[in-house]
Amino acid sequence: MRFLVGLLLCLAIVGRSVCAQAAGTGRAAQYAGLRYPPLPAELHSLFSSAVSHDDSVRYTIEYVQDGAKQLLWLARDTLTVANGRSASFEVRTVLTLARLGSKETLVQNCRAGSPDSPGELDLVGIITLGRHEVQRPRRAWRVDWQHERIVEVPTREITCIDEGYYERRRR
Repeated sequence: MRFLVGLLLCLAIVGRSVCAQAAGTGRAAQYAGLRYPPLPAELHSLFSSAVSHDDSVRYTIEYVQDGAKQLLWLARDTLTVANGRSASFEVRTVLTLARLGSKETLVQNCRAGSPDSPGELDLVGIITLGRHEVQRPRRAWRVDWQHERIVEVPTREITCIDEGYYERRRR
């Protein structure tokens, strides 16, 4: 009963996508604890990027498609080979994203604070492909390193770069 009340409070306060991660419910929850590579056949990686908050543990943010669902997960390096590359990961948390609009994309080149501040690899946002290279995302998430999860953050002070902006303008 307490779990159900907590889940309902979570839904009312922060929204469905974050609660799906926190409660560990839904189909996406089956991927928590997954060790890869290889990815299961039903998954397709849209992008992946190494991130870390210190030198002791390495992580990857992975943007994955599971049929019509789009997932964002944080995976921890579990095996580093001699050349320093990660050879195996374990999924620590999975976030199911709401369906993106036809002109929207998830980008990783985002920064908090002034536009001159360096980009933060552990910060991602959803932007609309359009007339501006730099824009405020519709939604944004960052890694909560202490709890090894991905949390939604306010977009007020965040800007993201549309890395395909100039390529699309040349067409």
